[in-house]
Amino acid sequence: MTFDSCLKTFNKNQLEHSLTVNELKEAFFSLKLNKSPGYDEISFNVIKKCFGSLHKPLLHIFDQSLRNGIFPDELKIAKVTPLFKKGIDSDLGNYRPISVLPCFSKVLEKIMYNRLYNHLNENNILYNKQFGFQKKHSTEHAILQLVDQVNNSFEKNQFTLGVFIDLSKAFDTVDHKTLISKLRNYGIRGHNLQWFESYLNNRKQFITYNNNNTSFKEITCGVPQGSILGPLLFLIYVNDLSQASQILDPIMFADDTNLFYSHSEIKTLFETVNCELENINQWFKANKLSLNIDKTNYTLFHKNSIKDKIPLKMPTLKIGSKIIKKTSFIKFLGVMLDENISWKNHIKTVENKLAKNIGLLYRAKQFLDEKSLKTIYFSYIHSFLNYANIAWASTHFTKLKTINYKQKQAVRIVFDEDRLCHSRPLLKNLNALNVYQINLFQQLNLMHKFSNGNLPKIFNNTFKKPDHKYPTKFSISNYSLKKHYLKSSEFSISYRGPKLWNEILSDKEKKIESQILFQKRIKLKLLDMDNELSYF
Repeated sequence: MTFDSCLKTFNKNQLEHSLTVNELKEAFFSLKLNKSPGYDEISFNVIKKCFGSLHKPLLHIFDQSLRNGIFPDELKIAKVTPLFKKGIDSDLGNYRPISVLPCFSKVLEKIMYNRLYNHLNENNILYNKQFGFQKKHSTEHAILQLVDQVNNSFEKNQFTLGVFIDLSKAFDTVDHKTLISKLRNYGIRGHNLQWFESYLNNRKQFITYNNNNTSFKEITCGVPQGSILGPLLFLIYVNDLSQASQILDPIMFADDTNLFYSHSEIKTLFETVNCELENINQWFKANKLSLNIDKTNYTLFHKNSIKDKIPLKMPTLKIGSKIIKKTSFIKFLGVMLDENISWKNHIKTVENKLAKNIGLLYRAKQFLDEKSLKTIYFSYIHSFLNYANIAWASTHFTKLKTINYKQKQAVRIVFDEDRLCHSRPLLKNLNALNVYQINLFQQLNLMHKFSNGNLPKIFNNTFKKPDHKYPTKFSISNYSLKKHYLKSSEFSISYRGPKLWNEILSDKEKKIESQILFQKRIKLKLLDMDNELSYF
C-alpha cells in the first residue's frame, strides 16, 4: 500500500481570491489574546490596540503572501518553553514543550485556515466521524456516537469489538511531502499549494529556559506546534484512514483512533477484524505513523444476556505481528467504558474524585471566604459532574445516588451549613444544577442544537420527526421515539433526547432559536423543577 492508495481526488480549488479588509478583520478579531509573545517579543495585545494603523500594511503583506505562494520566513520561528509536568525534574520526558509563534504568523494562518476549512466543509472532504478540531464537534459527540453504536449492536444481539489505537507522537511525525500530496488530492493547487509548501519548509525553533536561549534548529517533519493551521493539517493527513478498511468503522478525535466492528459470532468477528487490521497497519506504514502497542487495547462490548457465548479462551487479536491486549474497560476521551456500557467504572471514578476534592474543600473552608469556596466548587466538584454527563449519567437514578449525596455535601460546605440543611435552595443560590438536572440540561441542549442545525452531520439521521401526511402541531414541535427491545436502550441519546424534548419543553421553548437564550430559560426551568427523578 502507498500513502495515496486510499485518497479520493477533488478538482475544485476555491481558495483563489484577493484578501479583503473584512476577511482580515474577521481573522484578526477571532483570535484569542495571548499574553506570551513570540521570539520577536511583540504582544498580540499591542497589535490589537494598533490595528487601526496597521491594517493597511498588513492587508498588503498578507495579500502578497497568498498571491505569490510565499509564507515569510520570519514568521516560522517558534519559541519553545519546557513546562515541567511531574516526576524527576532531570528527566527530559517529564517536560511538556510549549511552542509560541509570532502573533503576525497566527493572523496570516487564521486567514488561510478559514479558507481551507470552508473548502473542506463545502466539499464534505473530512471524514464524518472525525470529531477533533472542528466547529460544532466535541469529545462528547464522539462518546455519544460510540455509545449509540454499541447500543444498536446490543439491540441486534451482537458483540462489538472496539480496538483503541495509540499512535506515538503522531503530530510530530507527519511527513511534509505526503501532506502536500494529500492537499493536492483534495483540490489545493497552484499558488495555494505553493503557499503550504512554503509554510511547512524552512521552519525553525529554539528553546528558552531560565532566560537562556539555544541556537535555532530546523524542523523537518510534523505539523507546526502552537500554530493555527497545524491541527487542521493533521486532520487532512489522517483523513483517508477511514478508507483503509471498508468494514471497520473508525471513530476519531484527532490522533485518537478507535476502530469498531459488530457481529453475532465471536469467531467471525475476530477473523474479520484481524484481516482488516492488516490494512490499517499497512496504512500506518505508508503514512510513516508509529503504533504504540503497549497503549493499544481492545474491548469486547456485549450485553449480559449473551456473555455465555464468549469462549473461555479468547481468540488472538493482532496488528502486524504484535498482539493487542484485551481489557474489560477502557478510558475513551476521558470517560471509563466497560464491556456492558453500564458506566459503573466511570461513576466510581467520579465518586472517588468527589470524595478527595470534598476533603480539599472542607480544609479550605477555614481559610477562604464564600466567593473563593464557590470557585473551588465549580473547579473541583462541578467540573467532574458536568463533563460528558449526557453519556454516563443517562442511567438508572439509583446508580447516581452516591454522587448526588456528595454533591449536596460539597454545597453545604460552601455555604457552611450542617448536613440536615436542604440542598436545593443552596444549589439554586449557587446557580448550579444537581447531577440529574445536568443530564436533563445537556440532553435538551443537544436536541436544541440538532433542531437548529448545530450538530455534526453524522447526527443528521439520529433524530426524526413523525411521518405525517399533513403537518400537525405535534409533527412540527416533537420527534419520533426510536423503536427498541431492550430497557437499556431507553437511556441512549437516540431515544432519551427526543423523549425529554417532547415531554419537558413547551412549544414556545422549542421555538427559541438563540442557544444562549434557550440555555438560560431551560436552566431556570430545571432549577425550579420539583422532581427531575421522574425522567430517570
